[in-house]
Amino acid sequence: MMSASKHDWGLIFAGVALAAAGFFCMLAPGLTIVTIAAVVGAFFLVAGVFDIISYIRLRNIMPRSGWELAYAIIDVLLGLIFLLHPLAFSAVVPWLVGVCFVAFGVFEVIASVKAHGWGVPMWGWALFSGVLNVLCGIAFFVMPQMLSVFLAIILLVRAATLMVYGWNAGRYIAM
Repeated sequence: MMSASKHDWGLIFAGVALAAAGFFCMLAPGLTIVTIAAVVGAFFLVAGVFDIISYIRLRNIMPRSGWELAYAIIDVLLGLIFLLHPLAFSAVVPWLVGVCFVAFGVFEVIASVKAHGWGVPMWGWALFSGVLNVLCGIAFFVMPQMLSVFLAIILLVRAATLMVYGWNAGRYIAM
């Protein structure tokens, strides 16, 4: 049985780290967008390289489609373009981030409604966070130039969520 004063310091630390990231987004909006574009580029590049390696290694073992190789090459090219010209592709980033935030927000809203039905405590905070995610995701489409501000808001709300859950973890683990 866990005592009521037990805290999840990992969640609290993650919340503090997200809060720092949120403040960074507010203080350096231009750098935030370019950094996101570069990270997206790195992910495309790494995914494409691994897909090409997989295609080459497995082509004699199992039937492979040329489309798989074409897709991997496109990933590599996209990754290189994002990495070589992150400023040019930073215009696309708000829409990519917006789609992710809307999807995550919808998931969070659905999960919080289910949690409420199961009697899980603190479901309302998750509902609030999910609705805020959806609204900020939509805002990325309407005002893409405000990406850093909306991203900072989401990061700060997520940081608060993690810190609240971490601080109250001991109360609910023993339930």
